[in-house]
Amino acid sequence: MLEGLVRQDEEARDAAIAPIWPHLQAMIRHGLETFSLEVLFPWNQLIEAAVCRTYSDLDESARDHLVFLDQHADFLERHLEPLFHRFEGLFTCADKTRWVMQQYAAQCVTGAHPPWPTAVRRYWHPKTQSLSFWFAVCGHIKQLYGGNPDPFLGNLQVLAQ
Repeated sequence: MLEGLVRQDEEARDAAIAPIWPHLQAMIRHGLETFSLEVLFPWNQLIEAAVCRTYSDLDESARDHLVFLDQHADFLERHLEPLFHRFEGLFTCADKTRWVMQQYAAQCVTGAHPPWPTAVRRYWHPKTQSLSFWFAVCGHIKQLYGGNPDPFLGNLQVLAQ
């Protein structure tokens, strides 16, 4: 159904999608607040419920970090990748970003911190700082999203030195 809405072709206007399309357009016309409350908020609630159900045995803090990752992976990626690009070079900055995010998610789930430095260094492993540093950056980006830039700014100062 979502693919049909995105494509905006004849297939998107079939009987299954037709009732939703005018409602979605009306929410968009009413502005950002309505769209956020009617579409994005329920979507984020769905993601949160799915994460909580999938990882019901995790403590609340770990689940909270996983919820943020699943809801805002693009936000995290848009902050990590430029850091790798600037401080480690363009080569493999996207790979490093994905790897750090995957390791951060795994650490939230298992509670175990992978050994660092790894026995075998790969091109997708960060060079500038420890894995603990990059995990802290992930948590600080979460705080940045919530309106507290100070911890993230502290990470930038460390990287700039």
